[in-house]
Amino acid sequence: MHRKSQISMFIIIGIVILIIFGLIYYLAGLQTKLNSEAKIEKLAADILQSRSVSYYTSICLQNTLENGLKLIGLQGGYIYKDQPGSIVDFDVAFSDYNDKKAAVLIDSSERLPPSNPCYTADNAPAYCRFVYNITIFPELRSYSYGITRLPSLYKTATKYSIQSQIENYINIHVFECTNFSYLRGMPELRGYDIQEEQPKSNVNFEENSVTVDMDYPIQFSARGIPPITQLLKFNAEANVRFRKIYDAVNDIITKENYFLEYIIINDTLNGIFEDKELKFNLIKDNAELRIYKVSPDTDIIVLNDSASRINDENFIFQFARNNRNPVLDFISNEHNSNEIDAAVLEGKGIEIKPAARDPDEDIVHYSYNEWKAENYDEVWDDAARASVKLELPNAQNKWENSNLFLQTKKDSMIMTRHEDAGYHNLTVTASDLRLADFQIVRVLVELIFNVRSAGYNIYSDVHGNWVSMEDPYILNISQTTELIEPNSFYDLKLIDSSWNNELLFETKGKFGEIEKCIMLPFGISCSAIAPNILDMYSGNKLRTFPSMDLMFSGQVTGIINQSSSFDPQLIIKQCLPHKNSTNSVYPYNNENTDPFSAEHSCCTDDGKLKGISAACNSVTQFTCRPMPNTEYTPADIAVGEYNPEMPALPPKIKPAYSVDVTPSIRQDGDANDIYLRIFIQKCGKRGNICSGPVVDDYYLSISCPNKPAGEDETCSGPPILAGGLCDIGSISQTNPACVKYSGTTFERQLYPSDSRYNGACNEALKCSTNDIRAGYGANGPYLAKGTCNGFGECKMPYEMRCSKSCSAQCENDADCSSRAPAPINCTNNAGGVSNPIMRCNTANNCRCEVARWTPC
Repeated sequence: MHRKSQISMFIIIGIVILIIFGLIYYLAGLQTKLNSEAKIEKLAADILQSRSVSYYTSICLQNTLENGLKLIGLQGGYIYKDQPGSIVDFDVAFSDYNDKKAAVLIDSSERLPPSNPCYTADNAPAYCRFVYNITIFPELRSYSYGITRLPSLYKTATKYSIQSQIENYINIHVFECTNFSYLRGMPELRGYDIQEEQPKSNVNFEENSVTVDMDYPIQFSARGIPPITQLLKFNAEANVRFRKIYDAVNDIITKENYFLEYIIINDTLNGIFEDKELKFNLIKDNAELRIYKVSPDTDIIVLNDSASRINDENFIFQFARNNRNPVLDFISNEHNSNEIDAAVLEGKGIEIKPAARDPDEDIVHYSYNEWKAENYDEVWDDAARASVKLELPNAQNKWENSNLFLQTKKDSMIMTRHEDAGYHNLTVTASDLRLADFQIVRVLVELIFNVRSAGYNIYSDVHGNWVSMEDPYILNISQTTELIEPNSFYDLKLIDSSWNNELLFETKGKFGEIEKCIMLPFGISCSAIAPNILDMYSGNKLRTFPSMDLMFSGQVTGIINQSSSFDPQLIIKQCLPHKNSTNSVYPYNNENTDPFSAEHSCCTDDGKLKGISAACNSVTQFTCRPMPNTEYTPADIAVGEYNPEMPALPPKIKPAYSVDVTPSIRQDGDANDIYLRIFIQKCGKRGNICSGPVVDDYYLSISCPNKPAGEDETCSGPPILAGGLCDIGSISQTNPACVKYSGTTFERQLYPSDSRYNGACNEALKCSTNDIRAGYGANGPYLAKGTCNGFGECKMPYEMRCSKSCSAQCENDADCSSRAPAPINCTNNAGGVSNPIMRCNTANNCRCEVARWTPC
């Protein structure tokens, strides 16, 4: 047990001794390594910091910086991809100049005329409204007339910046121009491996110089020793105020692309636009700016700065500017239309004054094409209302041969004619003889607006330009000029200047929509319901009507605003002397015809009112005595009155203005007498109707026999119709005579609704025979009343019946009411005159019946 413990102790002691010896060996090796590394570091530092290494590396860095600046300046900010040290991986347009590739920093726009330069999206090329005026159109500040290809200065903006390009150029070229391989031959570096890594530079653009700080890593290594990298730091400075030069170039390019009137060679300290903060602050005594044209399409712009020197030479920054299109201002003669650029009235001169600017300061040349500039013309066709194209071989360019164009080589003017009316296209081009801008100028030669009217009254026998306030007069204004421009708005008025410029008629709208036919004096359209003769004006104004002064006034609002006036030259009359022998004066004409066609009997031949001293209608006729307390309308007497007993019949005309007259009975007689009526109506305040005072006098002409004593209804008088009207038509106007009634009485005919009159002229019951002429009261078997027998006598039996008191064969009078009478043939007892008869039944077993007379 003790022995095993001793063996274990020896093993532990042996392990500890081994660890101690191993540690001592490791520490000895580590110290040796550290001593070697320190030795290498000191050796590398001593060698790399030697004057020769620092000198040659600094010279290399200085030269590389200056060469890179010089190269990038001569090439307009680019080191091309085929050149050592370039980071640009795309093609850059350039122009060869002095054995250098001057980059194109101002290039032509990708937009093509005429859409360039429309500065808003809604301006279509056909009416691009570009006008170079920054005050009016501030959006022009952001519009570019070319493409800027100047790279950014600092690498914070893009990886292709000038700063990045110079740094990469330095890194590549310093690595190539610093060769440390000769160090390997130095005795103290034998056994060491030396490797150079890619240097890293940081370029800074100072106020008046360009500086670069470069870290250059060099690696030393030896067998058994890890590599050691020494970071060498170098710096260099070039006397080039590149930042100012870049700002000046950027200022130039910006102004070139955004301001058409900018001229590089005229730039000053504060720039030419006070509202821009871009300042070309390098053009002083120490710098010079020049422009060289190397081809018709390319200019070279050279900035030579004597305050920036490399190898005793001025620093130069140069770049190319490609030719750009001239910019043509929108041509318009200030007419507010999206369809027309220039408008002029026929017969007037149309002037085109183009204004163009060339962003490259080239001379602008102007030319005219198409309408009146080529071998055709366009002639207005009035009937077709369109322009017709005519081929004209060898026709001259009228625009470029105008006096104005020959003087200015830019502006032009030609005189138009009526034949030039219509729409036309004229192309105006502004060119620098290489590139061009143009505008299709849409021209309208508008017709001259004229108000015209043709008038007539409705009477063929009256002068067509005679007009009165009481008759229709048609004014047709369709002869008024219809303008070519379809959106023209017409406002046509008919004014009475003699009556406080009273507006009689007005029509507004487009020509195809306005009312072109007017009916005076109402000022209504001809398509409206024709006025009734009673509606025509007849008030106080009629007294001043002859002095009425009518005038058409028209105004058109459109591309060209125009106004016109026209005197219809109407001859104003109080009335129109229309004659119509077949149609009496209204209201005595046939009411079923046009009242205006009636005779204008109250108008003289020279269109003046006759006045109330003249009669316009008179009637002399034999007629009945008028009914008492009854008013008669004169027209009604002539054509018949409304029949209250027969309301289903249509009423006759009874105009509202007609005078109802109570007739005057000058010689009194009985109701059954015949009178001579003398009716006269005089003229009133109008010439086309009869509306004045009325006299209606009745004179006793024929006294028809009155009823004898004991009779209460008469058997003679004037003819009366069944409805109670006087039958004037059956009264002979040459030999009037009384009518002898039969079977009824005059009173029964005249007053059919009056219960007092039943047609019996004698109410007394008398024994009668059935004799028509002498049957009443002739001692027959019948008991009857008396009525008229057609001979003016009250002798005809009326309401007959058999009566015992008159020796009739019957038991009593009551038996006469139990039988219906049987008809018998009519007998003519009056020598061919139709008379009533008695009906009596002689059949068997009939002793007596009641019989009444009836007409055959």
